[in-house]
Order: sequence, then C-alpha cells, then structure tokens
Amino acid sequence: MKANEMSVEELQSEIKRMNKETEQKRRRIMDKKMAEEMRDRGMQECTGTCRFCGQMRVVWAKDPGEYSQEDLDRIASSECDCPGAEREAKRDALISDGKEAIRLTLLDRHRGRAGEVMLAGLKALASGRLKKISVQIDSETTATMFLAKVDKDVRVFVECRTTVREWSDGNQDE
Repeated sequence: MKANEMSVEELQSEIKRMNKETEQKRRRIMDKKMAEEMRDRGMQECTGTCRFCGQMRVVWAKDPGEYSQEDLDRIASSECDCPGAEREAKRDALISDGKEAIRLTLLDRHRGRAGEVMLAGLKALASGRLKKISVQIDSETTATMFLAKVDKDVRVFVECRTTVREWSDGNQDE
C-alpha cells in the first residue's frame, strides 16, 4: 500500500513501527560495540535479574567470582529502566540527599542525637510512609525534615527553628 492510500492512523502506526525497528537496530549495534569494548578491557559477561520486573540483563565484571548472584541481581536492578527500578533509584537519591542535608544542618552543629533520629526515619520519609519528622533538640529548638517539590524534582529539606522567648527578671511593673 502506498503512503497516499493510507489513512492518518495507518501512517502514524507505520511510522511508530519503523522508529521502533530503527531503535532496536541501533541498540543491537551499540550492544555489540559495548561488548567488544568491555572484553577488550578484560571484563566478563554475567547475567543478573531485575528484582522488580524479572528482566534479565547483562552485567559486566572484571572477576565474576567476586560477585554473588544476589550482587548481580542488585546491579541489574539498578540498571533497569522499569517503573519499580526507577522508583527505587528516586528513593535512593532522596536518601542520599537527606543524609547530606542532615549532616550539614544537624550533625555538623553538634546536634548528633537529633541527626541520628532523622537518619533512622529517612527511609520511611523517602518512601512516602512519613510526611515529616520533627525532633525537639532542646527547650527552644526543633529540627524538622520534610520533602518538598523544587521545579520538577522532589528534595529533602532539614530546617531548625528556634523559639525566642522574652526574658523576664521576675520584676513586673504594676
């Protein structure tokens, strides 16, 4: 069938099919080139399985005997682009950002115990099981860790707030 005899939907479908074929060919060529390069570097091909979708992936290792199957599966999962692996990667990035925010805001200011409490709850916050974590540091200072959207990214924030109370010497003017 010629292009001028096809409907718009048929043309769109044909274009998608051709794009998919082209992408598959490009990936095969790139995979072959990468395999050659990795072998030239002394790497060996191993197989790992994504723990989220079950897809088997090639994992390259200098000495495959150093890795357990669990290690290979963890690497395969981290390299997979399935929705579960993407969620896990985002969660891990939030945890990493959170650790840095806690270190900068609390641990470097000699508030170690509050930082330890926040570190303990960081995974629950990053996975969405908690909305925020607040810790009373002393009678005047509270540290709060929460998630907030910045542009299109979600970030971890840690803030300390100190309540200033008016000081009184006990003498009151009447």
